[in-house]
Amino acid sequence: MDHQLVVNQEQQLVEESKEESQLIPQSVSYVHGLESGFNGSKHRYLQNSFQKCYFVSMNMSLWNIKKQNSLLRKLCTNFFRPSRAAEDSLKGCLKVQENELKINRPDIILGSSWGGGIGLLMVSEGIWDGPVVLCCPALKYLLDKVGQTPKYKWNEIVDRINQKNLDTKEHIFVPQYISFLHGLECGYNGTKHKYLKKNYKTCYFVSMEMSKWKLNKRNSFLRTLIKNFFRPSRAVEDSLKGCLAIQEAELKVNKPDIILGSSWGGAIGLLLVSEGIWDGPIVLCCPALKHLLDTVGQTPNFKWNEIVEKINQRNMGKNILIIHGTSDKIVPYENSVDCVTQIKDCQLITIENGNHGLTKFILKTDKLKNMINDFYNQYMLSNLN
Repeated sequence: MDHQLVVNQEQQLVEESKEESQLIPQSVSYVHGLESGFNGSKHRYLQNSFQKCYFVSMNMSLWNIKKQNSLLRKLCTNFFRPSRAAEDSLKGCLKVQENELKINRPDIILGSSWGGGIGLLMVSEGIWDGPVVLCCPALKYLLDKVGQTPKYKWNEIVDRINQKNLDTKEHIFVPQYISFLHGLECGYNGTKHKYLKKNYKTCYFVSMEMSKWKLNKRNSFLRTLIKNFFRPSRAVEDSLKGCLAIQEAELKVNKPDIILGSSWGGAIGLLLVSEGIWDGPIVLCCPALKHLLDTVGQTPNFKWNEIVEKINQRNMGKNILIIHGTSDKIVPYENSVDCVTQIKDCQLITIENGNHGLTKFILKTDKLKNMINDFYNQYMLSNLN
């Protein structure tokens, strides 16, 4: 009995340690100062203190003309006009860091002096929207000394940061890994998949072999309809089960921070929650499950009221965010209104005049990333209590 108590206490300590480790940044990017570089004092300190410290040289110096972005070199190429030279140096260094972020996405950035100036520009230009720590940032001092440049004016930089509301951003937690559950006819490298790959460190994707009429897709509605002697509700159940099994197997291999399901994928997402396969945060765009079951009839294993009851019994509604457009012609908006009415604590974001795909409403405007990040941050903060 005492041995079992010790084992349980040890397991609890391990779990608590895992939870605490999620609050500590594991990877940091160091944006170096004017004359400092690889293995400088701050770089070594960060290497010793974090799991990963990303570093890329900006080829920057005050007087070393061999450095591509050095102020002296840019002064020569700009006929000794200081403000133009400073602008070229800033642009060159900013481009280096932008390219680095496409390869390595840190939890947090530290910029020092000149690097602090570049850090501010990364925020104002929308290149970085995560947390950034700036040691003695030199940007305002530089612009005051050499004069405002054609592209970089201090007041405009400040305005851009304030407009983005990044200087007071409350996101402590930002998801790095996301799983995308695709729609009926969508697939790899579709619009939403490409968007998620661009905006997150890793986007997990697995084909559910699903279509409406393609017989070569093993879970297609036509294929399961033939198999079930043209009984629609049985066919739908087989398609749902097949797709659900694929996503369950995928979650055993890849564990995301958050899931995004779209249309048919939103239906599978709701089933992942109701069946107890997924208990983390999930965002559903125009989920089709209720509309599907209302249209073809409740199936032997999937009945809408029972699905809702399972979610409510496990108190999982708080982990669900639905995004739906009022002008959806494929899955009526009212279905999502019913969802949030029936599923306790489920949230709904209404997109006025939004269609089924929502591409121009939340992808091209980049609102989807903010919605996902806001919801994930809210979920993580609620689980700290």
